[in-house]
Amino acid sequence: MKKDDYHVQIKPEFLFDDYDVFKSGYTPWLYVSIKLKYNYNLDKAPYKTFTVDVNTMADYYATTPVTIYEALKELETTGLLIKKKRKYQLVDESVYLTKFRKVDIEEATKYPDFIQLYRDDYKDLLLQIKRVILPTGKNKRLIIKCLKVFYYLMARNRHCLLIKEPLLESSLTQTSLVKLLGGDHKVLKVLLSVLNNTGYIKVKPGKIFTINKEIFDPEKHWFTKPEVCLPVETKPIIQPPLTSQSETEKVPDYFIGFGKCRDGKDISIIYYSKKYKSIMTKRWCAGDGVPQTPEEFDILNNLMNYGKESRHYNPESFWDYKKAA
Repeated sequence: MKKDDYHVQIKPEFLFDDYDVFKSGYTPWLYVSIKLKYNYNLDKAPYKTFTVDVNTMADYYATTPVTIYEALKELETTGLLIKKKRKYQLVDESVYLTKFRKVDIEEATKYPDFIQLYRDDYKDLLLQIKRVILPTGKNKRLIIKCLKVFYYLMARNRHCLLIKEPLLESSLTQTSLVKLLGGDHKVLKVLLSVLNNTGYIKVKPGKIFTINKEIFDPEKHWFTKPEVCLPVETKPIIQPPLTSQSETEKVPDYFIGFGKCRDGKDISIIYYSKKYKSIMTKRWCAGDGVPQTPEEFDILNNLMNYGKESRHYNPESFWDYKKAA
């Protein structure tokens, strides 16, 4: 039984087929599913073979067995799968870069070295996308196009590396995405709408935000405050709390509450910034080192989402922590 944090590393150039090797848009994503299941073979048993259940994969990606057969054939042709009778042997996708890299590319896209795809997160993303698309009767190929747009945003935004950032604004716009990924504006608008509805990105006029759902779960917290974002401030706007509470002490208007980071090493203050008109967080002091509990996770997100209207808002908690020197 694989652990919940089981993951594989995938080269972005392969995932987005930067060198236009594949005719089928399903080919990279079929490879992802195979690698998630048989990555052990690459590390420990490179010559071990396995079977691919075509019907199961067809159901998984809401397509036809013929489409999966075509994708398997492409993986075989490009050397990423080696067929031995009716079984396959897995080859690392880095072969794609060494075999098909174009030397005349004027300006290479700046990607991270790899993207970590977590098995459970990948399954959940695919499931949520299908839940939005399939009932509408829209083209089922939009499913893999949604996958491509989401991971492209995460890679170009480098959010896949910034695991402690709950919400990150992308430098890409709908116009630039169409230029980089191809297609047309109407289709891309549908794809972004689907991802927005699943809670994996947040789309606002002229802006696209990627979300780390491990830290910020939009399924539970629906961004009721439209200005929610987490820009980095260069100047602290929070004054240290008073050392003792007295009749003359008052809780600052900006104060909302406190939250513990995932590993428990830091305590953050949650406050409202008049400058950005947003609910924001800022490191306040060292934590106790005890990892964040599910209850603490819910409290932090409820405060971030609802502010002073949160059921957890308590002005008296302002004196609970002292700002680190």
